Amino acid sequence: MTVRFKWLTDAKRRAAACWCMYDWANSAFAVVVLTAFFPFLFKSYWDTGADAALNTARLGMGDSVSGLIVAFLSPFLGALADAGKAKKKLLLFFLTLGTLMTGAISFVGPGGWETAIILFILANIGFACGNLFYDSLLVDVASENDMDYVSSLGYATGYVGGGLLFLVDVLLVTFWRQAGFQSQADAARAGFVLVAAWWFAFSIPLLVFVKEQRPSSDHGPLSVIVNGLRRLRSTGLKILHNRLLVLFIVAFWLYMDGVYTVITMSVNFGLSLGITSQTLMLTILLVQFVAFPASIGFGYLARATGGGRAILVGIAVYIVVCAVGFFVLRTSAQFIVLACLVGMVQGGVQALSRSYFAKIVPAEDAAEYFGFLNLISRFSIVLGPVLVGGTTLLCRTLGAGNAFSQRMGMSSITIMFVAGGTLLFLAEQERKRVRAAA
Repeated sequence: MTVRFKWLTDAKRRAAACWCMYDWANSAFAVVVLTAFFPFLFKSYWDTGADAALNTARLGMGDSVSGLIVAFLSPFLGALADAGKAKKKLLLFFLTLGTLMTGAISFVGPGGWETAIILFILANIGFACGNLFYDSLLVDVASENDMDYVSSLGYATGYVGGGLLFLVDVLLVTFWRQAGFQSQADAARAGFVLVAAWWFAFSIPLLVFVKEQRPSSDHGPLSVIVNGLRRLRSTGLKILHNRLLVLFIVAFWLYMDGVYTVITMSVNFGLSLGITSQTLMLTILLVQFVAFPASIGFGYLARATGGGRAILVGIAVYIVVCAVGFFVLRTSAQFIVLACLVGMVQGGVQALSRSYFAKIVPAEDAAEYFGFLNLISRFSIVLGPVLVGGTTLLCRTLGAGNAFSQRMGMSSITIMFVAGGTLLFLAEQERKRVRAAA
């Protein structure tokens, strides 16, 4: 198969390379903070002594609050960015917010779970809102034919970047005495500062070399805001009258609910079942390097079968893991196997969803449409952790054991994958019908 995307042969392709570097940069936050160190320290350092079910609920509520705030901001920010041609400026703002709050988490002392959650919420807002503008820049660096590949390559690059920094942080935690720290927790907290520096430094290539295709608006700030609100309403009406967009967005909402919840709650789940912290850290590291070639492979699979079908393959794997895997899980080896199965499809599902959406929306209004998509994805993050935490607490209240309650909580998201996959299949049929009619 011929690969159209060749590195560093012209300005457009250099821009795509720099765009991918932002995934390298911010994946450090996704891996080290969201997936590993924050859930680990929240349970063992900031909220130590709390009942396992209560701890899971508190962590889930933190994810949900940040999701609600981002959900409220996303459509407006997308409209504002397209009205003022300010995607990069707004990306820089939320990048700065995210990195500063991430670094600040390092200074929270033992037992300070409230402060830790507040800083985590603010950092997560910076991360999620920054991704809105990063995702919408895909239309500025790749043609329609290359979007699946470039988007997948971005995720693959992110897995390597995030995995490398995670390896550094794991080594710091493992050899904390030799590194001069007073405790393992101090070494883990220092990892947040490293994430902040890594995230900001490797974002610079995108900020410098990626160009928005249309020049900035000459209108003043107030005019841009009013314009943005009008465009927001207009875009919402357009989406409601487009059956393909409605089907895909609702499908995305449902299946990404499961994807994000598995990412953010898996460490807490493993700790609650007695999986050691060393095994969890090794598993997360292994997943990054499994996901790297798998994400690229999904880009090729999308070219061969279509992006929609490739996403459905990934959803099917998640259904097996959630419906069956969480209940049969008993040993560390089984946990690693399940995690690697997730790693094989996680990046592909996310990357192809991004490029699938970019293909079915107008390129000139991409940030607005991605704002709506981000709105939906944030609401999925709201529902997922609440569903897991609520199911876990309900089972405990009804007298079930801790392990069974945790398994029921994580398995409850299976329904999201089933419903999301069904609607995505219907969206694929609608897309074919629209193309045939064109």
